[in-house]
Amino acid sequence: MNAARIAAALMGMLLAASSATADPYDVADRLDIIPTPRAITLDGERLDLAGWVIVPAADCPMSAIGAEEINDRINSLGGQTLTVAPEPGGSGAIFVGAVTDPLTEQVATSLGTVLSETDPGEQGYVIAFGEREGLPVILCGGSDPQGALYACVTLRQMIQSEDERTVALSGMVRDWPDFKYRCNWLMNVRGIPPATNSPDRLAAAVADAKAEIDFCVRHKINHAIGRFRDLSAREEARDVQIEVLRYAAERGIGVRYGGCPHAWREARLHLVGAGRPCRACARRG
Repeated sequence: MNAARIAAALMGMLLAASSATADPYDVADRLDIIPTPRAITLDGERLDLAGWVIVPAADCPMSAIGAEEINDRINSLGGQTLTVAPEPGGSGAIFVGAVTDPLTEQVATSLGTVLSETDPGEQGYVIAFGEREGLPVILCGGSDPQGALYACVTLRQMIQSEDERTVALSGMVRDWPDFKYRCNWLMNVRGIPPATNSPDRLAAAVADAKAEIDFCVRHKINHAIGRFRDLSAREEARDVQIEVLRYAAERGIGVRYGGCPHAWREARLHLVGAGRPCRACARRG
């Protein structure tokens, strides 16, 4: 077992020893969850996720993205990607969805979990562990689709590596934001236009930009400041910037622009739903 696996195993054992009355800040600190959930407890059980499936709510893109976040964590720990399916089948299942999804509501009810559009509320979520029809389940349920995604990024930190297994630390989480809009990030996407002359540099620039967006999602930052150059002067650059902005919008991150070029007037129609211009550019448009 290499050093990283040994460290992960020790961390899992330490977290498993946490009592149900542990302070939320203490648990969140050891799990590296930022910001700290309103309530988070661990009950000491660990569920081996081998053979489980992820069941995202139908017709909910954020739930599908949440499933990707869970699998990304499992892969990073050396585990096997979980099957994503519309039905749980005969194995353990992680259900992901907003309470407006009938299956999500059914699972919440079967687990005795309070979840509605107003409780915990906008962008709020719950994570619950239990059994449904004799099989182990984990619920990542949101009051809305954004909350369902946030449940998944919190659960990803509750997934650990232990004895060469990928396990979920059983417990309960209930959370909602203090502020509707949370912004402390400056997106570094200015390097995209110059990189369009080099496919390798362009791919790297896009990957870096998307990695920043992933960081924001995992820390529940939903607004960012973006500075752009030659937004519409070069079609290939504009297309790639729009791709990045769409990627952010799909994850609930709004981008405001500072230092926008006058070319915003031409490009803004392509960016509807993916971000908002600075006030000066909005006035020009």
